[in-house]
Amino acid sequence: MAQTNSVGQGSNGVADESPNMIVYRKMEDVIARMQDEKNGIPIRTVKSFLSKIPSVFSGSDIVQWMIKNLNIEDQVEALHLGTLMAAHGYFFPISDHVLTLKDDGTFYRFQTPYFWPSNCWEPENTDYAVYLCKRTMQNKARLELADYEAESLARLQRAFARKWEFIFMQAEAQAKVDKKRDKIERKILDSQERAFWDVHRPVPGCVNTTEVDIKKSSRMKNPHKTRKSVYGPQNDVRNHSPTHTPAPEAKPATEEELQDQITYWGGQLDRHRLKMSKVAESLLAYTEQYVEYDPFITPTDPSNPWISDDTTVWELEASKEPGQQRVKRWAFGINEVLKDQVGREQFLKFLESEFSSENLRFWLAVQEVKKRPIREVPTRVQEIWQEFLASGAPSAINVDSKSYDKTTQNVKDPGRYAFEDAQDHIFKLMKSDSYSRFIRSSAYQELLQAKKKMFWRITLPVLLAGVLCVATETRKPRPQGSIPSPFKTKGNLSDRQRLLPRKPEVLSSSREALVVTERRYLRRDWCKTQPLRQTVSEDGCQSRTVVNRFCYGQCNSFYIPRLMGPSSNRGPGSGRKNHNKAQEPFQSCSFCRPHRVTQLTVQLDCPGLQPTFRHRKVQRVKQCRCMSVDVSGNGKL
Repeated sequence: MAQTNSVGQGSNGVADESPNMIVYRKMEDVIARMQDEKNGIPIRTVKSFLSKIPSVFSGSDIVQWMIKNLNIEDQVEALHLGTLMAAHGYFFPISDHVLTLKDDGTFYRFQTPYFWPSNCWEPENTDYAVYLCKRTMQNKARLELADYEAESLARLQRAFARKWEFIFMQAEAQAKVDKKRDKIERKILDSQERAFWDVHRPVPGCVNTTEVDIKKSSRMKNPHKTRKSVYGPQNDVRNHSPTHTPAPEAKPATEEELQDQITYWGGQLDRHRLKMSKVAESLLAYTEQYVEYDPFITPTDPSNPWISDDTTVWELEASKEPGQQRVKRWAFGINEVLKDQVGREQFLKFLESEFSSENLRFWLAVQEVKKRPIREVPTRVQEIWQEFLASGAPSAINVDSKSYDKTTQNVKDPGRYAFEDAQDHIFKLMKSDSYSRFIRSSAYQELLQAKKKMFWRITLPVLLAGVLCVATETRKPRPQGSIPSPFKTKGNLSDRQRLLPRKPEVLSSSREALVVTERRYLRRDWCKTQPLRQTVSEDGCQSRTVVNRFCYGQCNSFYIPRLMGPSSNRGPGSGRKNHNKAQEPFQSCSFCRPHRVTQLTVQLDCPGLQPTFRHRKVQRVKQCRCMSVDVSGNGKL
C-alpha cells in the first residue's frame, strides 16, 4: 500500500523527521492508557440482526473516560480533545467518513499502530488509486464508494490512463489476499484502511491534519540557521533546534546595539497590525456591497445604450436627476457623496439649511486649488486664508491649534498642499457629524423616495413611444414570413370601405405559421439573471449570508394544430369506422429557468451544539435562459 517516509527510518526512528512528533507522542500516550486492559475503555463485540460488530466502543464511553482519567471537568473540552485525536486517525467511527467524536451511541474503533501518523506516511496518488479500485471489486454495501471517492477515482483514472492496467492488477492481487483472511479480521482491516485514507485524503470540507507547516519544516532542516522575524533578530538557536545542538556563545551586546534594539521594539509596539481573517471579512463585505454596481457581475438597469437600443440612461442624464441606485450609493460613505457632483450639491444644500456649510465649502476650495495652474495657486491660497482661517474671516472654520499653526507656516510659502492638515481635520469633522446627520435627514429620505417615482416618470414616455413605433410597423405591408396584422389597410381605400367588415388574411399552411412564430415571437424572448442575498440558518447556529441569483423574464409559447389522420373501415359491411388519429401539433412552452446550476456547501458555526458546526447545501444559480419544456397530452388542457 502506501510507503512510509524513507528519510525517517534511521536508528533514532522518525521522531526527528516530523515537526508534529511531540503532539503525536502525547496523543499516543493517551491512546495507550485508553487501551489498558484494567483501566482503559471497555472494548466489546456488539450483536446486531444477522451480524456482529467486533472490537468497538461508543462515543459516550470515550467522553466519560476522559472526564474521569484526564482531569477534564467540561464535557465540551473532552469532546474537543476527542475530535482532535479522531481527526489524526487514532480512533474512528466505523460507519462515517467524517472523523469527529460524538457523545452518543455511535460506534468507534481503535486504529492499528501501523497506520498511526507518527510513522510519517506519505501515500501517493497511485496508492490511493489502487485502494479505490480494490473497493470497486468487492461487492459489499459497506465498501461502496462515496460520491467524493467516485469523483477521485474518475480523476485518477484519467491522470494515470497509461498505467491503469498495472494499477488494476495491483488492486486485483490485494483483493485476492483479502479474501483469504478470516471474516472478522477482514472486516476490521477494511475499516482501519478506510480510516487511514480518510486522514490522508479527507472528505471535502474537513481539515487535513497531515499537512506540515512549511516554517516548521524549514526550521527542522536548518537547525543552526539564525531565525529572523518581525520581532527582530534572535540569536539563541537552542530554542528552535530539535536536536538541542549547543550553539556558539554569543558576544555581549554593546551599548549602541542595545539602544538600537530599544528603538526597534518601540517601533514594533506602535505598529498597526490586522488579522488576516478581519481583512478577508472586510473584503467580502465590500464586494457584496458593491456587487450591484459592478457591470461585469450585475446587468445595468437601465441598460447601456451603446450595446442596446434603450436610451433611458441618456434621458436620465439630460434631466440632471440622479437615479435611485446613485442616491442609494451615497449612504455607503462620505467619499461616495463627495466624488459625485450631484451628491456634493445636495450635501451643500443640506448644510446651508443648517447654517453650517463653511466646512464643506472650505474642503471643496482646497480640492479646487490642487487642480489650478501653478501660477494661480498663491493668489487662490491667500483668498482661502482670508475667507476661512484669518482672524475676522467671514466664514471661519473650527480647526485644532496644531493644524492651525502648521497651516500658518505653510501659507508663508503658498503651495497646492498648504491646507493639507486643516483639510484632513475638517474632513474628519464632516465624516463624524455632518454626514451622519445628512443621511438620517428627511431631505435625503425624500430624495431617495422621489427617485423611484422619477424613474417611472421618465421611462414611461419612452416605453409608450416604443409601443407606438411597434404599432406603426405593424400597419406596414406584410413581408413574407411575418404575422398578418388585423389592422392592415391600404392607402387607396376610402373611409367607407375601411368601415366595412374585412376578412382576416389566412396563412397558406401550418408550416408557414411555424416560421412566422419562430421569427417574430420566439426571438423576442428575454430572461435575466439578477443577484440576491440569501440567509442560510439553522436552529442553534449562527446564520450566514450568501450571494445567489434568481431568474425573471418573458418567454413566449405557441400552439399550431395539425391535420387529422385518414379514416378507414374495419371491413366490408361493418358500417363502422375507426376514429381519426390526430397528428402531434406544433407547440412550445418556454420558461425563464436556470441553465447552469451549482451546489454550494455552507458551514454554519454552532457554539452550543456538538459538533460545533453544521453543513448546509445551497443551490446556486449561475445563468438563466428561456428553456422549452415537454408538453404532453396532445395539447389538451
